[in-house]
This record gives sequence, C-alpha cells and structure tokens, in this order.
Amino acid sequence: MQRIKEQEQISDKEIEESWRRVEVKLISSRFSLKRKLAYAASIAALLAIFFTTGRLLIDFKDKSSASLLPALLDSSVNAQNSKEIVLIAQKEHHVLEGNADISYDRDGDLNVNEKDMTKDADSGDLNVIIVPNGRRANITFSDGTKMFVNSGSRVVYPSVFSKGKREILVEGEVFLEVFKDKKWPFIVKTEKFDVKVLGTSFNISAYKDEAASSVVLVTGSVEVQTVKNEMLKLQPNQLLNYIEDQAKIQNVDVFEYTCWKDNMMLLDDHKAGEILNKLSKSYGVKIVYDQPIADMPVYGKLDLRDDIKDVMNILCLSFSMQYSISSDGSVLLTRSNSSH
Repeated sequence: MQRIKEQEQISDKEIEESWRRVEVKLISSRFSLKRKLAYAASIAALLAIFFTTGRLLIDFKDKSSASLLPALLDSSVNAQNSKEIVLIAQKEHHVLEGNADISYDRDGDLNVNEKDMTKDADSGDLNVIIVPNGRRANITFSDGTKMFVNSGSRVVYPSVFSKGKREILVEGEVFLEVFKDKKWPFIVKTEKFDVKVLGTSFNISAYKDEAASSVVLVTGSVEVQTVKNEMLKLQPNQLLNYIEDQAKIQNVDVFEYTCWKDNMMLLDDHKAGEILNKLSKSYGVKIVYDQPIADMPVYGKLDLRDDIKDVMNILCLSFSMQYSISSDGSVLLTRSNSSH
C-alpha cells in the first residue's frame, strides 16, 4: 500500500484557516452585497490566471459552483512541477506517494489506497487532485462514476454531487465511465469547452501546455459546448479536436486515444516529437531532442509499464537514434552516426 503523508510546506491548520476565510467571505450574511461583488471580481481575476484564456467556468450566482473556489485557491501546486500526487480533500492536504486509488461512497466518505481517510467534514466539500508527470490516479465518485486521471493533470470535484447536477473541472487528461442518470447530467468543464453527458464513456485531453484539446467518445453520446458557444454532438468512435478556436470532428480508432489508461501507447503514423512529449509526461522525465527527430514518423506500440530505459532502447533500435541520460535524469536523444 502506498504511503500517505501530510504536506510539509502547508500545515493542516493553515489549510483549514484558508478554506474558512474564503467560505466566510463568499456566504456570510455579515458582508454587504457590494463587498461580495468586489470579492467575486478578485476571484475572477485569480481564475483568469488559472485558465490562461480568462474563460470563467464558475457561475457566481450558483452557490454550488461558487463552492469550487476554495479548492481552486488552495490548489497552488503545479501538476507538472510536483513530484507526488497531492490530494486536497475534506479540508486536509495529503501527499500520496506513487499512484493512487481514491473512492467516495454515497455519503462522501473518503477511501485512499484502501485506507479510510474520512474526517469530520461536510459531504459537500470540494476536492482537488493534482497528478504530476510520472504519476496516475483512479477516482470513483459518490455516484459510481469512474475516472482515470493521466499524468500532468488536476481535477476539482465535490465529495458528493449536489442534487440535480454532477459537475467537475479538468485540466489535463481523463477517461470517464459515467454512471447513467437521465435526471442528473454529468458535466466536465475545461478551458476550451464543456462536455455534457447522461451516461457514457469518453476521453478528454485538455492540457494547458498543448495547443489542441480533444474529446473522444467510446460509448453513448456527448454534447460539447465550446468557448464560442458552439453546440456539437459526438457519436461513438468520433473525435472532436479543438485548436485555435476551431472544432473538427472525425472518425477514429478510439483505442489509440484511450489505451493510456491500460499502460499502452500506440505510435501509428505519429510524429516522434508528439510521442516523446507524451512519454515525458508519462514518466516524469525531461526528454531533449532536435527538430529532425521531432519530425520523424513513428509506428508500433509501447508498454508504459516498462522502464524508461527499455522504452528508449526500443525507440532507438527502431529509428536509428541513440540516447544518454544526464546527471539530472534528463534523456538526450540524438541521431546515430549511421543515419547521417
């Protein structure tokens, strides 16, 4: 069982006080309407930093949406720079070594890596999970929906979904198997679009450091609302690719886009640069290469359970490259002499 430890840099008391200050400012009747609106404006500025385009995914008139704010404000750890998974749940800050398996029951009680983590907290508390490069997490929500969280991602979600709405915020990549409920739509919010479903399985990729964001539908149907208020519907085996505020839908082999959750990576007709960037996220290591290597087409598949050295050996044998590992753990890729 992976160990769970407290975050050394932020004490439980500081986290609890931080949450309390924000919650009081948002909902206390002792504050005037003018002061609340001014505070909401300052929060909007912070969210504009969190989402670089400044698109606000929070409806301040909606109390359940407003309750997302404390979690966002406390999630100061960057998904790429952290070394271990950080979970902010029920007003406590945890560092999870290795990967993580997290679940909530109908009452919002929390279980992490087969350990009961439930504290004396409200079932409606917001949680943030920050999954760094080289790590992954699985989450079962209170409604039974299952989510796989890929490396370099973070997600904001409630311990228990409010009646009539199931809503989460995603930055990075996740695969969801949504528990079907016709009365309670499930909504995934990202920087570029919102995805609305009733019950289905699909993949979302929405990394801040990548130009394109995408939705890939495996089963069921989804409705996508873009930042330009376009309403688009997907059928199974379709990909919606969103880049430079333009949406394109095409038929695809969905396994290529979802196999990461099964520790595989397909390389069919992709540029090496794209694959190497994904490997960098998956293994949490920096991979350095030049443009000629980045433009090389690659084919085949990789087992992500293998050590990074084994993966690099496979790539180098297949594509006339060689690699070295620097003192800081970075991987340097160069073309072998025989390829010149």
